[in-house]
Amino acid sequence: DPWGEIINNVGVGSNPTDIKFYRDKIFVVNAGSGIIYQINARSLRVEKEMTGGYGPHKLVGGFKNRIYVANRNSNDISVIPFSMNMAIKSIAVEDLPQGMAIDRERSKLYVANGGADTVSVIDLVREKLISGIPVGKRPYGVALIE
Repeated sequence: DPWGEIINNVGVGSNPTDIKFYRDKIFVVNAGSGIIYQINARSLRVEKEMTGGYGPHKLVGGFKNRIYVANRNSNDISVIPFSMNMAIKSIAVEDLPQGMAIDRERSKLYVANGGADTVSVIDLVREKLISGIPVGKRPYGVALIE
């Protein structure tokens, strides 16, 4: 088989929308249940279930040992420390936040807002929205090229 073989299945609900790897962890967002699953990359077992905002869709992680989750239904970003099971803060952004990218050098988070035709810029040190940049129709993702 050119694609390899299945070695394990990990249950993460019926509507997973994003997956990210960070160190020895795998994070999966389930838009249907609103749960973010933390999976051990070695054992392939769910270690933790975390809650964020309403309608989680995409995530990024790694800055200040936090996960940032784009919540499409509540138009905000949930801030979840790796050590906790729930969001400690929400940062309001514009309509339909989708894909995100972290600029670690400048401590910024960029969020594509598909319903507002903008990209939000968030200061990650202060965990506050700085501005929105008009970018054109329905941005779905953003990439940082260094």
